[in-house]
Amino acid sequence: MLITYDSTADILYIELRRFPANDSIEVEKGVTIMLDKERRVVGIEVLQAREHIGMEQLRSVILRDLAWDTSSGIGPDYRPPVDLATQRPLAPPNGRMAKQEGRSPP
Repeated sequence: MLITYDSTADILYIELRRFPANDSIEVEKGVTIMLDKERRVVGIEVLQAREHIGMEQLRSVILRDLAWDTSSGIGPDYRPPVDLATQRPLAPPNGRMAKQEGRSPP
């Protein structure tokens, strides 16, 4: 999953699956569910995100109960979660990412 926010365009996009969107459904004005060719949800787009979500929520993303696979480590496609305001990586609650990168947890 990847969450991106373009502050210039004020668009939030949550990528749930890495498949191209072939269709979409607008569930409310400015909020669109993106679908693949089998009509499975691949992403959520929010236009005018500051209005829909609020700046406080855009600045703070909290990840809970993620299935961190401690047996295999972090795979080659792993991209660490980032603080949307600073674009700095966030460490999982146990500090695993920070230890792997040779730095202390934030």
